[in-house]
Amino acid sequence: MRRELIFLVLLGFASSLPLASDQNDSVSLIKESLQNAEVGSRIGLVESIVLALLEGLRNLMINGSENFPVLDPIFVENINLNESTLNMPNSHITIDDLTISDISTFEMEEIKFSMASLLLQRYKLDFNLVIPVVNVNTSSYDLSLRVFGGDVYGKGDMKLQIIKPRVHGYFVIGFRTSEGGIFIVLHECKIKIGLDSFEPVITGMFNNQASSDFVSAFLKNLVKEMLEFFEEEISYILSVVVLIVGNLVLYEFDLASLLPFI
Repeated sequence: MRRELIFLVLLGFASSLPLASDQNDSVSLIKESLQNAEVGSRIGLVESIVLALLEGLRNLMINGSENFPVLDPIFVENINLNESTLNMPNSHITIDDLTISDISTFEMEEIKFSMASLLLQRYKLDFNLVIPVVNVNTSSYDLSLRVFGGDVYGKGDMKLQIIKPRVHGYFVIGFRTSEGGIFIVLHECKIKIGLDSFEPVITGMFNNQASSDFVSAFLKNLVKEMLEFFEEEISYILSVVVLIVGNLVLYEFDLASLLPFI
């Protein structure tokens, strides 16, 4: 029953493709009923769908699927960048056992839905998503770089915490229906990123702990300042990428698969 109800309501959000003749009368009746539905109730359903989509994503990140790898944690056994990759003679960077964890602990601090276009049945989603902390660990690193005529080198341990990274902005979404199901379409988006702090802990830089502490403090300030300085440029790139990749991912993502979460 749940599936049928959601299917019927979603039909009011998008124009349908031609359906079998024995369904035409019931579909017309459904559309006529939904045209008189309150905008607030429609927005409430869209909110439920998006929140369910996020929970589905969280579950997918933790457990993976046949076609989707586990993303929390992300584990990379070895990263090796040589002088050809770096385009720097006599240089290399090696990182062993890189682990990135806790990205699935994201929280939706703010979410607001509004009708972007009643005629086109498009909805605007303003959001502010934050992850309490992302932990990055390695078993070891080894680097040697020739930079501006000098040597930068180190070998030791490296870990960092990204405190409260956040993604905020908005999406304008709509729905399309086909014989294969009901799908979300991203029409527009604006994505911005930020963080509270970047906390690297590095040992072995220049074979000296004082130097390691200096590099850690330098990176802590540099990363946050770079994110702020290039905020608009980063936002533009992210918005374009998310719009393209998001629609590719959602193109075959039938909303019926969210039923266990709604």
